[in-house]
Formats: sequence, C-alpha cells, structure tokens
Amino acid sequence: MPMCRNAHLLSSMVVSMKIDSLYRYPVKGLSPEALPSVDVETGRGFAFDRLYAITDGSFVFDEANPIPMLKTHFLMLARFERLALLKPNSIPTPIIWKL
Repeated sequence: MPMCRNAHLLSSMVVSMKIDSLYRYPVKGLSPEALPSVDVETGRGFAFDRLYAITDGSFVFDEANPIPMLKTHFLMLARFERLALLKPNSIPTPIIWKL
C-alpha cells in the first residue's frame, strides 16, 4: 500500500527551486555572514558555520570531553541586542573577545 494516495504522480513531477541567498553564522547566536557561494558536501553543513559560541561563563568547556549544553548557557542576539555590534569574520583560529 503506497504511503501517499498519489504516489504514482510524484515520480513524474519536476520540482524547481531557486536559492536566493546564502548565509552562515561564524559565531552561534550572532549576526550572519552573507556568502556569494559555498562548497557543499553530502551530510555536511557550510564550512565554519557556528564554529564558535560565546558562553555566559557558567561552565568550563572541555575540548577533550565536550558535552552538549543548553542554549541558555550561551550569549545570543535574541537576549543581548548589543551583540549585533560585533561583526565576526570566519577566521578558523580561536578568538577571544572581552566584552
């Protein structure tokens, strides 16, 4: 039994899509960076997307034993509007900002 009543019609459909713009977020929760183009690989996101995050200082990140943390442990534009003043670049090296 087909999952869709009109499954036989789906195989003949042509789907057309247009990508209008591309963005990545070098720092999780901050402003996006517009990209003119991007290389993609199956099963992978954009290079350097959300490579960094800014914690609220309530925990110590252990690179050797990373554990997922709730969003509330990180600074984000939705809660701290002044973060919009930061314009991060996608630099694949550690950065430290003192606010």
